[in-house]
Amino acid sequence: MPRTVRYALTLFFSVGTIFAQPIHTPRHPVSLSEQAKLEARRLYGVGLMYERRNRLLEALRTFEMAAKLDPESISIRRSLVPLYLALDRLDDAKNAAAVVLKGTPDDYRIAYAMGRHLRSIGRRPDAIEFLNLATRSKTLSTRPDLASSIWYDLAVEQELENLLTEAEQSLLVVINLLSKPQALVEVTGVAVDDIRSQAAEVQERFGQVSLKLKKIDQARRAFDASRELDPSRSPRLAYDLARVYRDAGRSDEALKQLEGYLRSMPSGTEPYQMKIDIQKTLGKIDTALNELEAASDRDPNNIPLRLLLAKELNAAKRAAQAETVYTELVGRHSTVEVYRGLFGLYSQQGAIGAAKALTRLDRAISGAVGKKDEPADATQAAGARAMLIVMRADSGLVRGMLQSALGQLVPGRLNYVTKITLGTLAARTNELATAERLYRACMRARPDDLGGAEAELYSGLLQVLQLQHKYAEVIQLGTKGLDSAHQTNRL
Repeated sequence: MPRTVRYALTLFFSVGTIFAQPIHTPRHPVSLSEQAKLEARRLYGVGLMYERRNRLLEALRTFEMAAKLDPESISIRRSLVPLYLALDRLDDAKNAAAVVLKGTPDDYRIAYAMGRHLRSIGRRPDAIEFLNLATRSKTLSTRPDLASSIWYDLAVEQELENLLTEAEQSLLVVINLLSKPQALVEVTGVAVDDIRSQAAEVQERFGQVSLKLKKIDQARRAFDASRELDPSRSPRLAYDLARVYRDAGRSDEALKQLEGYLRSMPSGTEPYQMKIDIQKTLGKIDTALNELEAASDRDPNNIPLRLLLAKELNAAKRAAQAETVYTELVGRHSTVEVYRGLFGLYSQQGAIGAAKALTRLDRAISGAVGKKDEPADATQAAGARAMLIVMRADSGLVRGMLQSALGQLVPGRLNYVTKITLGTLAARTNELATAERLYRACMRARPDDLGGAEAELYSGLLQVLQLQHKYAEVIQLGTKGLDSAHQTNRL
């Protein structure tokens, strides 16, 4: 028999057999609510299929249709929670999670998922609420690995919310869980050394929380335990122990711990500042400065440390040494922080310091403007910008610099752009007469010498004259500008 005919006969008899089957009729009629639940189950299965194929929007719509048909279903709500979180529909996720946790209070996975997501977006009180729900699960005892993670996350959020006693208790639970590494190894297969490292981190955090609670002895024991679990943490823990001893009034032991920590050459200045403060209380200021200078020499690229050295030298009435450090820093780093320190020192020196600041500003502006045969210096321009930022916050220094500038108005003493810049600063501080003198000193310059600053000069002087109600001089200056200005808009 030909193959095509065989297939046709097989299909014919198969279809006939199917239609020959009796139609199933339920013994009892299915209610509308039961029909709705059956349809919800079908949609739930379709939604799972969409989810496995990573078609999340179709899965979400299908699960929501199923949830409307069966509002009491826990499984459907459980599937909706991660989709709502992925799509940032937080209120819907919280509502769905509430239904799940009401029906199955031991579902720590949903509670933990909600807690982690709320942590990530900064909703700390809500995160604490869900993490607390996760810790109450009776089934969590079978997963010590997850339990330690949940309790630790809860402790971190409690500490950030200043719930220190609660954070302390949560960390004690984590410490207890991590003290039984074999149970964790059996569940996760993680190496014992990794568990010990985690335990060391938890002990360190426990010590820091204990410090905030003023439990000095408890903090010391925690830091000692952390160092024993993970010796590589010793340098950092030495700093924590130094704080413990300092708060306990045991200055000598605090200094000993700081010495160990500072040998690691930390980038921050807080431990150096702590050491100086302790040495000051012991009357060892000279020793403190000498040791700080030696540390700075060992780590010359640590700019914050050099700034700390200069600040402390200045505070110890060793201004010349402080100025030397600042000057050396300015030569390498034209930053606002460096100039803030240097100009703060100049501000303390009165007229002499103001003259120094003016000289430094004029030199930087001259380099930034350049000359006909020399290009502008970008480094000098950055320095000039940094100086002007610092000067805006120090009106006393600016007044001193303005007085110094008034004595140098003869041509050739100050750059024209420097005088215009100072004139602008004087106008902003309402020293209009000073601003006028600075601007008028520039009017004697040749147009070529002013260059692109000509427009700023005319604009600034016209404004100052108007503010002083010198209208005749405004007309006179305007007339002169119309006749002789080269690079200024006539309007």
